[in-house]
Amino acid sequence: MAAGQSPDTLHVEGIEDIIAEVRLSNPMLTATSLASLALKQRPAQVGALPDPVAGLALQPFPIYTARGAQRSQWQISQAIPYPGKLSLRAEEASLRADEAAVSVAVLELDLVERVGLLYADLLLTRRLRTVIREFQQQLTDFEGIADVRYRVGEGMQQAILKAQLERNALSNRLIALDRRERTLVEQMSNLANGPISLAESLRPAVLVFESPSESEVRALALSQRPELEANDLSLQASEVAQELAKKERLPDFGVSLTYFDIRDSSIPPSGDGRDAIAVGVSVKIPLQRGRIRAREEETRVRSLQIQAQREALESSIRTTVDDLVFRLDQTRRQIALFETALIPQAESTLEATLTTYSTGRSGFLDLLDAQRMLFELSWAHEEAITEFDKAGVALQRALGQSLSTPSASNTD
Repeated sequence: MAAGQSPDTLHVEGIEDIIAEVRLSNPMLTATSLASLALKQRPAQVGALPDPVAGLALQPFPIYTARGAQRSQWQISQAIPYPGKLSLRAEEASLRADEAAVSVAVLELDLVERVGLLYADLLLTRRLRTVIREFQQQLTDFEGIADVRYRVGEGMQQAILKAQLERNALSNRLIALDRRERTLVEQMSNLANGPISLAESLRPAVLVFESPSESEVRALALSQRPELEANDLSLQASEVAQELAKKERLPDFGVSLTYFDIRDSSIPPSGDGRDAIAVGVSVKIPLQRGRIRAREEETRVRSLQIQAQREALESSIRTTVDDLVFRLDQTRRQIALFETALIPQAESTLEATLTTYSTGRSGFLDLLDAQRMLFELSWAHEEAITEFDKAGVALQRALGQSLSTPSASNTD
């Protein structure tokens, strides 16, 4: 552990370290999981009979009956919904709980995708730092050549100053990269819900997609996306709610048992104090038809809404995966162009310019321009690799797959 580092700091050597911690400690994911667990308790609640109601009535003044004076009444009653209502309520609650469980998986995919995109940017800052240091070393060499030429009277001191200025400009880029890396670390720490520290060398595991056909990707996404599963569960729950709304037109029932406590009495003369029992049945009459029709219409419209959401979701999935497949293909070609043509040509140009400058056949500005061209192409090459990585991470998310390997900075 580094000096001053908190004991609970997560030491990161690869993206899998961050992903594991996010799955374990992210507070939003934890809260969503707990909400899902809470909803799993709903079916047992809404599917059970209402609790029976017990009552006691005392007569402070005697009520005389044919059997004698009534002292109290003891009653217990039970409401009984129309057959099928309780099972439908439990089924709807169970489907809602399953939908909430799927939402946990959706959130996890979103968080892992976010980690993958941040990690790709983090690897980019490390690679760009290497590119800058290599060119700083080249500028130092160029500065040495310019100094030698100046001392023998074949060059100008201005060339030395320009080399120093260019090297300082690269130092400013290094400062910007350090600031960017710090921001990325804080964002990942927020996702992991705790401080993290990065290893000197991060594992750049490979995430390279062969160019799949758009139709293959579409079919895979439409079969795997958890959002579609959640939509299916929501639609099933809506259909159950519609059926339950229709059953509101049917009456509920109630049964009761009453015990009458009667004592001996001389009035009337036949009062022998014999207790009595009464059995009752009640019916809840659904007369509020306006309320019932409104409930049925609400569930019908909700079902149409969910179907429209399904259509929008499928359209979004198709367009997203098509775009990502296109981005992967185009970025792969761009990387190949950098590696097979642009960068080798720039390197050859730099070598040739360095030779002509050493022999006095070209000026220092020509050498500096050649070096800048190679530097900018190398910079753009690294950014293209990161764009490829990010498109791969996004495609995994679009397919409903959890990122299992880091984004790639190595396409070999």
